[in-house]
Amino acid sequence: MVLSCKKEGCTDENAINTTAGAEKDDGTCTYESTVVFWHTATTRTVMNNNGISSLNYFLDGTLLGTKGTTTVYSSAPDCSVTTAFVRSIAYDESPSKNLSYEVTSQAGLLVFSGTIAFMNGECVSQELHY
Repeated sequence: MVLSCKKEGCTDENAINTTAGAEKDDGTCTYESTVVFWHTATTRTVMNNNGISSLNYFLDGTLLGTKGTTTVYSSAPDCSVTTAFVRSIAYDESPSKNLSYEVTSQAGLLVFSGTIAFMNGECVSQELHY
């Protein structure tokens, strides 16, 4: 009796954790995208008039970080812009994924929220505006 053992692992070559030599996908693939949050001078003015000087960024309930409101853009910045709030996001199951975001003030009050559609390897620009 001959048994065949196929090596299991992530077989998607586009995933960030492809398993070398895997012949059977075990559902453990992880994908990565980048998100950049930004706002215009008009939005900054409205926030500052409401006493908001910094923002807390959450993705699916996980705090990504905090950044002040002073940096503004007239159009969407590239994900390589170091002055913007940019984060790499890893996610499982599929090369595309919808994740919810919330942005709160320094006092913890909800300022912005919504859903972002991610695609493996892409930069997603999310404008925060009133």
